[in-house]
Amino acid sequence: MALTDFPRPDGDCGLGFHGSASAWALPGDLDAYARWLHDDLGVRWMKLFSSGTAKVEYARALTHAGIMVIVRFHPDSGTPHPYWIPSADHIRAFWDVGVPYFEGGNEPNLGYECENGIEAAHVDKICEQWLRF
Repeated sequence: MALTDFPRPDGDCGLGFHGSASAWALPGDLDAYARWLHDDLGVRWMKLFSSGTAKVEYARALTHAGIMVIVRFHPDSGTPHPYWIPSADHIRAFWDVGVPYFEGGNEPNLGYECENGIEAAHVDKICEQWLRF
């Protein structure tokens, strides 16, 4: 596939933000915040860190405002690497509001993100996890 085959936001300028490091925190007025990011700041990309479907409505507001969303899933408890993958229902919920990009887990290079510490962060195990995703 060519890079041009991947979805990109209209007016893509490459500017994006990483949302809250909390998998549950949300801004007060989702629609107003999304419009402010898009219209006033020129944001075209946003990465949301979500547990389950905690940020589906936030993703909906962002995509409606013209911002391309990437969802980084993280389990409610425990570590994401090297075995955890989000449920198909969670992925579908975000897909249905216009999210085309997903990540599973956080930073596999950090021991506390891995079930058995840094030993679990071997590239082959992380690749196997992502292929199951």
